[in-house]
Amino acid sequence: MLESSESNENNVHTNQPTLNALLINGKQKDSTIKQLTKYHLIYSIIGCFLGFICIIGGVVLFIMGITGNTNWKFSVFESKSEIVNAAPGVILFVVGLIIIFITRLYIKLNGTKN
Repeated sequence: MLESSESNENNVHTNQPTLNALLINGKQKDSTIKQLTKYHLIYSIIGCFLGFICIIGGVVLFIMGITGNTNWKFSVFESKSEIVNAAPGVILFVVGLIIIFITRLYIKLNGTKN
């Protein structure tokens, strides 16, 4: 999910893309902000847990010497990733890193309450 903040307190427009950020307008009720941050934290913890399981599984497969021939070609927007002739453990390790990066916790509170 690619989101960008529209403006800050000084009405200066910025366009800073952030990956998977929870951007909260500070004018909501405190209970709404608490619920949003709680569920985003749960999402981040689950993603971190699954990412670490993938990393540990990749390391175990690599140490055990499991061999195979895996090719990976991935392209999003203008970013490209290519892994050729990699062991399955390396692919699982990279997938774990990507999961952790995508589900990391980032909360930005814009504005203030009146």
